[in-house]
Amino acid sequence: MIEESKVSIIEKALSYLMFMCVLFPYISIVHTGFDSQPYAIICSLIYLLYVFSQKQKVIYSPAFIFLILYLIVAFIISVVEIYLLDTELLIVARALANYISITLLPIALIISLSRGINSKKLIILAIFTYLLAGMLQYFISVDIFNFILDIRTTENRGVTSLAPEPTYYGVVCFLFNFIVITSSDFKRNEKLFFSFLLLFQTVFLAKSSMVLLFYIMFIMSSFISIKYLYRGVVLFFSTLSIIYIIYNLDYFEQTRIKSILVFFLDKGFYAFAMDASMNERLSHVFFSFYGFIDNFMFPGGYASFEKLLQNKESISSGFFWYGGVSNKIMSYIGANIYETGFFSLLYFTAIYIMIPNDKLKISTFGFFIPLFACIPLGNPIAGLVVTLLYLEGVKNV
Repeated sequence: MIEESKVSIIEKALSYLMFMCVLFPYISIVHTGFDSQPYAIICSLIYLLYVFSQKQKVIYSPAFIFLILYLIVAFIISVVEIYLLDTELLIVARALANYISITLLPIALIISLSRGINSKKLIILAIFTYLLAGMLQYFISVDIFNFILDIRTTENRGVTSLAPEPTYYGVVCFLFNFIVITSSDFKRNEKLFFSFLLLFQTVFLAKSSMVLLFYIMFIMSSFISIKYLYRGVVLFFSTLSIIYIIYNLDYFEQTRIKSILVFFLDKGFYAFAMDASMNERLSHVFFSFYGFIDNFMFPGGYASFEKLLQNKESISSGFFWYGGVSNKIMSYIGANIYETGFFSLLYFTAIYIMIPNDKLKISTFGFFIPLFACIPLGNPIAGLVVTLLYLEGVKNV
């Protein structure tokens, strides 16, 4: 590790700019038509070009080879899509940008953090910034940040903070919470404080039922890992208390999070077939894996997923019925597996190598759960989580 004071001002400025774009991926002063903005990708490319142009000594991991090979595969698929399949350029450009995000961005973040950038301070700053933005929306107006965000919510849902939807806000809080819990940079009392603060934002501000389900699944993974058993027990009783509060407090009476909770208690798994939003999200997970098998594990490319969605009712015997037809897969892992087929093993091998500590490998189960649904491929905060898990593992090897 290099001390931050020994890093040049230009490199330091590029690092902090890149981190701001990663931690606040939805903000844009220019309307782009996308939820996740491309600024983190652009900043990471500029940062890498600068560092290597200065011939700086950088940290190296064998995982970098697999990530670069995976990006080459994505590029080859892009060429095939454009020149052989005549796919629309915008579709290919968006997909390729996603694969740049999940390959080069983690490399840039690892190099940056190994050269002295303090991620803890930046994450704490982000947690309080999202909290402040959420509180302002709650007490003043949900539209207060319309000039930098494309906000989508309704009266029975929560606020969005610095994200386009309440669910996205909840996902940001969940990923930050995972970072706080697994990082040795945060002391035990800090872990409890920030976990409570992020859980508060998820339940009382975002009011996200989907992310509450992620917490339950993360608790299950915590019980598997002895290292995080104590935190799992704390989260378990905290979640039980929150479920009780949601069910009984008048504050949640007309909210979506309570209606979903009651729905699950009454219908169980069949609630996914009856609630429109959950039905659509689960369909993207199901059909990405269905398409992967149907394609005999060969790449499905960037423009064929919509054909599966067009026939979702007949394929699923009516279980999946809601949602539009699009090639944008709303599943981080599903997009990898469907679009690149068996080549996705390159990416998952890189992740496995980047988390050398066996205890962290077990706890990472809790991180991968939301990657199946709700988190799109281009979300840069997911790349930050992988980066910090890698550095955490290196510390404990």
